[in-house]
Amino acid sequence: MEAHEKVAPSVIWSIIGTAGVACSGVLVETSMNVTFPTLMKVFNQSLNNVQWITTAYLPAVTLTIVLAAYL
Repeated sequence: MEAHEKVAPSVIWSIIGTAGVACSGVLVETSMNVTFPTLMKVFNQSLNNVQWITTAYLPAVTLTIVLAAYL
């Protein structure tokens, strides 16, 4: 691509969307880690069990995002 060619708006929106999804992933992971004490208290579970729930939750979110983009 030459320097004087413009980038299509669809490419710009794709980049913005990808950045948004990446930031959302970090936000979701961080918010889950902050809720550990509350989850442990409400469900009367150990830290180990709550961490496994988070580990299962993150791939589920990833799969949902990928499927939503595909559909």
